[in-house]
Amino acid sequence: MSPLPLRQLPAVIAAIVCLANASRAPAAAPADAATLVAKAGAVELTAHDVTGVVAALPDAARRQVLADPAALGQLVRGELMRRLVVEDARASGFEKDPSVLAELERARREALLKGWLAHQAIVPAGFPSEEEVREAYAAAQDRLKADSDYHLAQIFIAVQDGAPPATVTAALRKVAAIEGKLAGGDFAALAKSSSELPEEAAKGGDLGVVTEARLLPEVRAALAGAKVGEVVGPIKTARGLHFVKLIERKPAAVAALADIHDAMVAALRRQKAQELEQRYLAVLNAKSPPSVNEIELGKLRGSLVP
Repeated sequence: MSPLPLRQLPAVIAAIVCLANASRAPAAAPADAATLVAKAGAVELTAHDVTGVVAALPDAARRQVLADPAALGQLVRGELMRRLVVEDARASGFEKDPSVLAELERARREALLKGWLAHQAIVPAGFPSEEEVREAYAAAQDRLKADSDYHLAQIFIAVQDGAPPATVTAALRKVAAIEGKLAGGDFAALAKSSSELPEEAAKGGDLGVVTEARLLPEVRAALAGAKVGEVVGPIKTARGLHFVKLIERKPAAVAALADIHDAMVAALRRQKAQELEQRYLAVLNAKSPPSVNEIELGKLRGSLVP
């Protein structure tokens, strides 16, 4: 049989690797593990098979499947089809094709690599301790600060960057008229009559509460030194000119440990896993330092470059 182009292989290879992984699943299973759940031709799925397929899903996908009977049924039907493909490939002798064997070996090495690294990075069950969580929380105060919140209102005059001179002139006249009415005037009433964003104008220009991260950079800079009740502007942005009133400012606050405890534990465990993996790689590298013949590598590169 002649080798096949690799672009024809991925779907079948994935199915073969999946079946091979399933065949290496632990033998221990509940008493009813042999119960037949689904069948297609000579291919059968037992309760043990389905359990293994579900367990192999990412956490979010597994929760979704277990919460939706229709999704679980679709998963089982998909697995039956995958196994039918594998059996058909085996019956044809396809898995003995040299290009398939090479791809299977690459997949096997990759699975072994990932599995062994994951084994080296297993984090102890008791990590982190509550004291370690508190220490990490104390060290991360600056990074844990939530954005400041701003309750704002605005009067907006539309004039895009690059607008014709006549449009710019008309916008500047409107701005000048608004400036003349702002001193001692009713901002909400002025916004209703002058702002060019109808939905905002109908509410007296009230934007509600806006987090600092959502503010346009130019507006954020203009509000930095503003006092509550003050109107700043006109502020030029790419969209137009803004008069912004600071109704209320809620300073940035650090999230309470109780609110982010579980997230911190998960983050510390991920960090520890990365540290364990890097430590293992460093020890392995020191034990068997790589050596590359740059001359021969250069020759090889020359033969590989089109």
